[in-house]
Amino acid sequence: MFDHKGYIIAGISVAGLEVNYEKELLPPLVKKVKCAALEISWKFGYTDKQLCLG
Repeated sequence: MFDHKGYIIAGISVAGLEVNYEKELLPPLVKKVKCAALEISWKFGYTDKQLCLG
């Protein structure tokens, strides 16, 4: 997560058993985590939208 200046201020992750994560399900999960990080970053004043797009 980023602050209003674009500096990294925190991280976000997902935890669980490896057997519960099938390879084809990872890309949507990665996107959800990135989007969640972006939403939190916005609350700290971050304005770049690239984090959720990639």
